[in-house]
Amino acid sequence: MEPITLFGDAVMTTTRWHNLAILDYRGQWTFDHIEQIARLYREIFAEHRTAACIAIAAPGTHMSSPRVNSKAAELVKQLGNKVTQSVVVVEERGPLAAMQRGVIRTVNVLAGHSNIRVASTVAEAVPLLAPHILGSDGRSVSELQLTGIIRRVRERFDGGVRIP
Repeated sequence: MEPITLFGDAVMTTTRWHNLAILDYRGQWTFDHIEQIARLYREIFAEHRTAACIAIAAPGTHMSSPRVNSKAAELVKQLGNKVTQSVVVVEERGPLAAMQRGVIRTVNVLAGHSNIRVASTVAEAVPLLAPHILGSDGRSVSELQLTGIIRRVRERFDGGVRIP
């Protein structure tokens, strides 16, 4: 299966590959972005019982407003255990990035989201995700396959893909 990008603008792309949601973002989310993420999951759940997610925050990405973050948390709560593994990749480097990753971890622990992990690179996220992504044959995909797909999706975003 080829990855299918459902939405793209200057801030974010949403792409699905099998039961994987790929969120690649370079700026602050808006309420519309949260709706696009919900749409992505609806598409995945139309064909799969469970999903996995990688959300990649590129270097320089700032946190969204508290209201938008609250709406995103509401969506995560609604999805519940249907998302078996989610990894948030904060690619920023340095002390601020370490603090951001720590805050995300702490919030998820306090909210009881044990299936949400935090990583500093896509390479660190891939082994956490691969066992949860089911190919067309119902078996888990390889880490090499997953790495290649994520790289292709990100290269398209770097090329300025826009999908309404």
